[in-house]
Amino acid sequence: MKIFVSDYGNGIAAELAAGTALALALHYQKRVLLLNDQLAGSGVDCGFNILKIAGSWRDDTFSSIPEFGIDALLRLASIHRLTKENFADYTVPIIPGYLDLASGTNSSKHDKPIESCHTSMNSLYSVAEEAYDIVIKNRSRCSGTTSCLSTCVPGCYGEPEGLDIELIVVDQKRSMLEKVLKEQLEKRPAICERRMRQSMVVISDYDDRAKWNINNIKRKYDCKVPIYGIPYDTGFSDSWNDKDIVRFFRRGLLLPRQVHRRDSLLFGVMQVVHALLKMMEQAMASSSSTASSSDVKGA
Repeated sequence: MKIFVSDYGNGIAAELAAGTALALALHYQKRVLLLNDQLAGSGVDCGFNILKIAGSWRDDTFSSIPEFGIDALLRLASIHRLTKENFADYTVPIIPGYLDLASGTNSSKHDKPIESCHTSMNSLYSVAEEAYDIVIKNRSRCSGTTSCLSTCVPGCYGEPEGLDIELIVVDQKRSMLEKVLKEQLEKRPAICERRMRQSMVVISDYDDRAKWNINNIKRKYDCKVPIYGIPYDTGFSDSWNDKDIVRFFRRGLLLPRQVHRRDSLLFGVMQVVHALLKMMEQAMASSSSTASSSDVKGA
């Protein structure tokens, strides 16, 4: 199952992708791959002390460790040597046995032909879905962090068929919300139906007291797509800047008061995770039903 976290706002998609992966791994014991196809040291890489976790990696540069991360995985995939058995050997074990990080690339968006990037990424996805319960990738629109691999986006050439769920991350701003709800969702129903089973909108730095809160948004636009809010959290922001969000989630998930506080980031993340799991169940049930119907017709 693949989850794409698409950033239509201020770059918060990386934080949501990492937080969602941690919640799935720590609370639900899912085996998760967090995939960073942006430049090394950007995107989801920023939330983890990769150099400390890996231990032997040098502290001054990512380019000196080509044997780990997405570059190594793509090299293996291109020569058909990447398997579900050796996949984890080329990732960073954030939560050993549950959450692995494929850290970012050292190739800029001009380094490789687009077709080559798409082919390699599709091969990587195929193997990753055999090795993990869930694959999470965040897609950034922030300048200076994209690579040729970041062009593999939902609905575009080269995106693997069967994309399962897309999280569309936006700011709590009227102009951005209107753009997403009207243009991105209403104007591409054929893409959504053909290439992805379900989508949801996630509002970053969410303030329920604002005029443009979720209830008013749903009322104004008659939304058919689920909408969730992730409040700003100073503790999480500090943990992200300290590259220590694992400790934030470990500590927070052990405190029911934090998880159930509606104005907390953990509450928002857990809402998103619960919705994702429900969507996954529905997608798998639908897939099983379709397969059974095909078997009956074939008989």
